[in-house]
Amino acid sequence: MSVESALSHDDTRMMAHRSIQPHVQRLEQLVLEHLQIFGPSTSDEVEQRLDMAHQTISARLTALHAKGLVITCGQRKTRSGRQARLYRVRGAEA
Repeated sequence: MSVESALSHDDTRMMAHRSIQPHVQRLEQLVLEHLQIFGPSTSDEVEQRLDMAHQTISARLTALHAKGLVITCGQRKTRSGRQARLYRVRGAEA
């Protein structure tokens, strides 16, 4: 990878990071509300129900997990047949 490519990639990542920041809190709230309403869900299920991109939901679930607001509670198959983690709100009944 050339220096120009690396800088371009880093610039793109930084621009994407900055563009999403004003929306992060609302997106995380939507994911939490989804888990409260529908119970344990895979990232794929949240993506489908909220009609959002995988990258958006996956990043929000990772952040919520890191903050201790959601936990993993098993696995379930996705539409593609692959096993995926189930997430639920911490403290919610499994």
